[in-house]
Amino acid sequence: RNDDYRDLNIEFTVHVIKTSQTINLFPSFLKPLVGRYVNNLEVQIQRALGHLRPIIQERLDKEVKYGKNWPDRPNDALSWLLDHAEENQKNVRDLTLRILSINFAAIHTTSQAFTQALFDLAANQSLVPILREEVETVISDDGYSKLSLHKMVKLDSFMKESQRLGTASALSMQRKVLKDFTFSDGTVVPKGHYIAVPNLAMHHDEVGHMFLAFRNDAKTVLGE
Repeated sequence: RNDDYRDLNIEFTVHVIKTSQTINLFPSFLKPLVGRYVNNLEVQIQRALGHLRPIIQERLDKEVKYGKNWPDRPNDALSWLLDHAEENQKNVRDLTLRILSINFAAIHTTSQAFTQALFDLAANQSLVPILREEVETVISDDGYSKLSLHKMVKLDSFMKESQRLGTASALSMQRKVLKDFTFSDGTVVPKGHYIAVPNLAMHHDEVGHMFLAFRNDAKTVLGE
């Protein structure tokens, strides 16, 4: 584990969010100018290049020398990016930016989802053998792959229910109104205002507050 690389990804995520919020406080014609003063992403990109350049360059060199399927090629995010990248995207800087973007999207959401799932398993321990049996059966029959994950319907349902009730925010789908809009009931939302869905209230009403691990597994719900 590299502490500086871990800290870099956390700081990059926080900085992108804060920078975008700051820039959006200004009118459109000022945003490019404000962005130059509040944005120090290039410093963080250079830090990332310091960590990733040797690894990415080695992968690129081996792909040129041996082809895509060279012996002992790692099965990781970098290999996946190389598999789907256009030729003009196969360079160290571009791949570094893509890795930063992946970590930006995953670093908080993944850890929060996994932690909440552990809490829900601890609170509902009767689910452990059911989920373990499904996972072991699927892997035994199909191995561990993207396709086999689609067959873990009970695990998928459990994760959905865990994230539904364990949301980290009271609001979701925040949007800025770009022009005056009138709903069918006559409610008017003026331009420039922000609207959102109150997902916490919706998911914790008289019925929604119940944790039903297999709510999203149709066969289980129907008793099949």
